[in-house]
Amino acid sequence: MNEKNNIPIDENELHAFVDGQLDEGRAAAVEAYLNANPEKAAEVAQWAEQNEAIRAAFAPAAKLRAEDLARTADRPKFSRFGFGQVAAAAIIVAGLGGIGGFALHDRIVPAPTANLPAYASFAGEAGDAYLTYAAEVRHVVEVPASDSEHLTSWLGKRLDYSFTIPDLSDRGLSLIGGRLLPINGQPGAMLMYEDEAGVRLAVIIARNDGASNSAFQYAADGDVGTFYWIDGQQAYAISGRYDRDRLRAITGEVYSHFES
Repeated sequence: MNEKNNIPIDENELHAFVDGQLDEGRAAAVEAYLNANPEKAAEVAQWAEQNEAIRAAFAPAAKLRAEDLARTADRPKFSRFGFGQVAAAAIIVAGLGGIGGFALHDRIVPAPTANLPAYASFAGEAGDAYLTYAAEVRHVVEVPASDSEHLTSWLGKRLDYSFTIPDLSDRGLSLIGGRLLPINGQPGAMLMYEDEAGVRLAVIIARNDGASNSAFQYAADGDVGTFYWIDGQQAYAISGRYDRDRLRAITGEVYSHFES
C-alpha cells in the first residue's frame, strides 16, 4: 500500500466514501478498514441506506457515462456488508430516474454551466445571511410564524414564486418566521426555524436566472454547514449549525416538500 493509503481514516473520509468522492485507491483502503472494523462498517452501511431512501434529486438530468459504470464495476467489493454492490445499484437506479443516493448525485448530475459564478456564491450568501440573523434576539424575522399566510403571500409575490412553508416539526424544528433577503442582487426569502435547544436553521429561496439544474452540494464555513441546489427557476439553501448527517436529513425533508 502506498504512503497515501497509509493515512489514518477519519469520519470525514468515511462520509466521502459513502458519497462516492474518493479515488479508487483510497476507496479500497477505506473498504479494507471497514472489513476490519465491523461496528464502524455497520454504521457506514446505515448511512448508505439513508442515502438510498431519499428520492433522487433531478433524476431526469442524471446521465450515466460508460466510464462511470466501468469504475463502479472495477471497484473492490465490500463483501461483508454488500456495500460495493449497494453503492453500484444506487448509482444505476439514480441514473434511471428512480430512488438514488442523496449525496451520490454530487457525482452524477451535471454541474451548472451557465451563470456559474452566481451559483457558486449562493452558498456563501446563504451562510452569511444565516449568521447575520440567527444571532438576533428580537429582530430575527420580519414576519412571525403566527402570520404565516401573509408571510408566504408577501415573499411569494416578491420572488414571483408561490410556495408553502415546510413543516419540520418531525425534525424537532419550529418555525420562527421569515424575512426578505437580497440574494445575488434580487429578492430572496429566508424562513427561520429553531429547535428546543435554541439552535436555529435557515431555509433560503432565491431566484435562478440561467444556471442549470444542479445536484445537492455541501459547503461548510466553520461550524455552519449549507446544503444547496438549483431546481428550475429557484435556488434553495439550508444553513445551520448541525452536523452534516442531520443537516442532510433536514434538507431531504425540505426538498420533498418543495418537490411535492
